Formats: sequence, C-alpha cells, structure tokens
Amino acid sequence: MIRHPEVKMRGSEIGLPLVDFIGTVHSYSASRNTWHSHNSYELVFLLNGTNVYEFSGKALELSGGSFLIIPPRRRHRGLYNVRSPSTVCGVAFNPQCRNALHLTPFTRSDLDWIAQRLNEGSTTIHKMSSELRQVVWSLHQGLRKHAADRTRPLALPKLRLLACTAILEAARPSNETIQNDLNRLMTVVLRHMDEHCTDSLQVDDVVRKSGYSRARFFQIFRQSTGMTPNDYLLRLRIDKAGKLLQQTTQPITAIAFKLGFSSSQYFCNVFRKYTNLTPRAFRARQQRG
Repeated sequence: MIRHPEVKMRGSEIGLPLVDFIGTVHSYSASRNTWHSHNSYELVFLLNGTNVYEFSGKALELSGGSFLIIPPRRRHRGLYNVRSPSTVCGVAFNPQCRNALHLTPFTRSDLDWIAQRLNEGSTTIHKMSSELRQVVWSLHQGLRKHAADRTRPLALPKLRLLACTAILEAARPSNETIQNDLNRLMTVVLRHMDEHCTDSLQVDDVVRKSGYSRARFFQIFRQSTGMTPNDYLLRLRIDKAGKLLQQTTQPITAIAFKLGFSSSQYFCNVFRKYTNLTPRAFRARQQRG
C-alpha cells in the first residue's frame, strides 16, 4: 500500500472524461486546505476523523461516515485553512463535459437527474449509506494501490466502476442528512460532552451516562462519529482552546489547565497535531488577521 498521505489522479488517467479528478488523503496530522473552488461538482467523503468546511457565511462539520456535496464554482476551505487528521476521499466530476458518457453506465438523462439531485442536496451534510461507504472505501484503497503499482491488471476498469457508483449513490434520494439520522442517545451524549469538556470530564463518565458497557458504547460512538470518544473529546477541547486563544488574552498555560490538560507541554503537542500550529503561533496569526 502506498504510504504517501495524499494521492490524486485525473479522470483522463483512468479513461473517464466525466471525472476531473479523484483524490484521497490519509493523514495523522493536520495539513493546509486554503480557499479554492472547482468548475465541477465535488463530492467529499469523510471516512474517519472530523473536518470543518467553511463557505461564505457558513461552516459545516463532517464526521466519519458523512459526505458533502459542493457545487461548481463554490469557494470553500478548511476552517482556519486547515484539514484535520482524517481519511478523506473526493470525486470531482462535470456532467456537462465533452464525452461525459464515455465508459460510464450513464445516459444523458441519467446525468441530468444526478446533477439535479446534487444541486438539491448541495452544501448540506449527508450520511453515507452502508453501500456507499463500502464503495468509497474500495475507491480510496484502489486508488492508492494503483498509484503504488500501475501494472496491476484490470485496475482501471474497477476504478471507473467505483467512481461512477460513488457518484450515483451520492445522488440517491434515500440518503438523509446526518442530523436526522442521529439517534437520541448520541444526541444526548454529544451535547453532554460539548457542555462539560472544559470540566474534568473523563470518557468513563460519559460511558456511565450512556448506560451501555464500555465496549458497546465505543462501538456505537465510532459508528456515529467515525472517532473514538477520547479523540472526540480532545477535538472539542482543541476547538474551545482556539476560541480562547482568539478571543481572550489568557496565558497559554492557564488555557491548558482550564481545558483539563495535565501540562502546557501536552496541550501544545495536542494543539499542534490538530491545527498544524503551536498555540502561540495560532494566536499570533489570528491577531494579525
């Protein structure tokens, strides 16, 4: 398996004019994601982790198992120009391009229907069905394998089939918004974690509140968010740390202890992992800008 964090391939490289590019990112540290746009529809599938995408006057947070439809020419970026540690697979395609039907199972009316569905669901968070998630995982893995070894037989037809299936499944009416799919338990648990993350909240406290065994709770939590409870709690604290660094003049050590970190050094290490900046550099950038 290829070890590079990011792999990107143009549709012309796999013989699929419909697709501008397919890309995957599998990273354990933050990276840059600045303002940009495409002349095509972009499907952003988040397989695990969490990321916040910012549009003009709007920010949307994706967690593992969800996806976002970005319409053509819509400017967007990662919040604070950052892509958080995560596994992301993206497909950009233009149903109006020349030879769009070449080597696809689609007719012209099919592509028109898909475009209409994507326009209706644009800049909204959707939950991946189990079928779609399996297709995207296969696309993510297949793309990385092909980038590592381009001599594998029949790799290109499989990539074309997976890309077309991902586009079709993303447009299906059965996909619901992630907010409508959250069950009552996770709604209560996530709200409790958000409200108490600046206390001395421990994951075991959250497990007890849920009423489930630790193993079952971790399973439910990961299925709903794509993260472990520990990772989710850390991300909450880093998000609140960013707001305190931006909106107050509190010392960094005071913020670290206020958010439940055992030391300022540990806080700095975790903050840098999720934002690609030290707390001091983050505060300086926000003050300049």
